[in-house]
Amino acid sequence: MFRLRGSGAPMHQVRRDAFHGGTDNRESPLSGRSPPKEVRAGGDDMTNTDFLRQRLLDRCGICERKPMPALDILREREWSPEFERLMRNRLVMGALRYGGIRAKKIDRHRYIDSIGRRLASYLADGNSEHLVDVANLCLVLFESSDHPNHHFATGDGTEHC
Repeated sequence: MFRLRGSGAPMHQVRRDAFHGGTDNRESPLSGRSPPKEVRAGGDDMTNTDFLRQRLLDRCGICERKPMPALDILREREWSPEFERLMRNRLVMGALRYGGIRAKKIDRHRYIDSIGRRLASYLADGNSEHLVDVANLCLVLFESSDHPNHHFATGDGTEHC
């Protein structure tokens, strides 16, 4: 049986004031009668079901998601041009010194160890140069890994952050 949080009463026994912020109307919220006009949260266009649903969500602390901006705005906003610039500069210098990212076969174990060391260095000293190096090492692994099962497969429900 469904119970409101903080209430010992079953849903059909909860007084209407649980939904209306303390009004004195003690009818069941499921009696079929409309809530009084002055307490309708959404105005005349909101149905009783919508009103009750919203009140329950508000009381339980469950918020509905806000609408997301358009994809072109997200693509622009969810990126760091400065980080990309720093990555590219270091990749160009690396290409001049050691050859391009596809110039030779890489040892993935050496790269993975280096990623771990640089992350530890970042945690120790806060120098974001280490993060740029980690990103570039990941890029090189992505482009030219010697992993026998190297592939890209999206994973819904996997760890994201």
